Amino acid sequence: MGIDGCIHDGWLLIRDTNNTFDLTFLCHLLGTPQMLDQYRSLAAGSTVNNLNKELVGNTVVTIPKIDEQRVLGQYLERLDNLITLHQRKYDKLTNVKKSMLEKMFPKNGSNVPEIRFKGFSDAWEQRELWELTIWDKKFNEVESEKQPIVRKYPYVLADVFKEIEDASGEVLLLSTGNYVGYTTKEKAGNNLCEGEVVTIPWGGYPNIKYSQGFFVTADNRLATSNDTNRLTNKYMYYWMQTRVSELEGYYRGASIKHPSMRDVLDMIISLPCKAEQLKIIEYLSKLDHLITLHQRELEKLKNLKKACLEKMFV
Repeated sequence: MGIDGCIHDGWLLIRDTNNTFDLTFLCHLLGTPQMLDQYRSLAAGSTVNNLNKELVGNTVVTIPKIDEQRVLGQYLERLDNLITLHQRKYDKLTNVKKSMLEKMFPKNGSNVPEIRFKGFSDAWEQRELWELTIWDKKFNEVESEKQPIVRKYPYVLADVFKEIEDASGEVLLLSTGNYVGYTTKEKAGNNLCEGEVVTIPWGGYPNIKYSQGFFVTADNRLATSNDTNRLTNKYMYYWMQTRVSELEGYYRGASIKHPSMRDVLDMIISLPCKAEQLKIIEYLSKLDHLITLHQRELEKLKNLKKACLEKMFV
């Protein structure tokens, strides 16, 4: 911690380290997987495993000369600083998005949001979701086979969504397992539609997803707009993120909880004109892009540090 002070029980003080250890190196050394394995093997206790100074004193460390310790410590400290920096930026952007979702959409009972883009002042339209969307429940033969038929048109089912991205970061497909398949347009009939799709929470947690640019077979968890001049799918995606707590109130089911479709379709969606919808989409999409960039960088740095702790210490 780099501070002077007193210690209470539960702390272990290591004295006279400066002649043997660089303290930054020592801090990282004590948290390596190799050391954690030693702690676990030495820990004693019937219900709660504990360490004491004698047990910790029995651990074995392998250390380089002090000059090399300083280099290793400085490198790992820089990694920690970068991780902290990206974590703070990620947290800040996540909080900004949360705040904007609360302020850019009308609260219950209101027909205008708290803040909006310059040039827009008209009251927002209120509509029940079923009036503006298609929720297709027919899947039948394609679903029952659960295997590729003819490799022509990809189809997905909403309850197995997972993001798959191309090199540019665009989401291409939102599905996993055998439910990703291919079919002919003739085989799928009216179930096959092209373009954007939105899914609502499934399995007891907010799993709102959005994808575009491919053919999908919609089941009762997938939604697409039937009037894109009044409702764009990505606007519906962001609007649903403001209604997570309301959707959670509709969860039903003994084992896998999910919202009743009747409850979802009866929800009132607030609609600005299409131009304002596109402004909202543009702003929130940029925020999402920045959040994703910092999230990826954070994951990359954490994985790098994990690899370093495994390979830079004996």
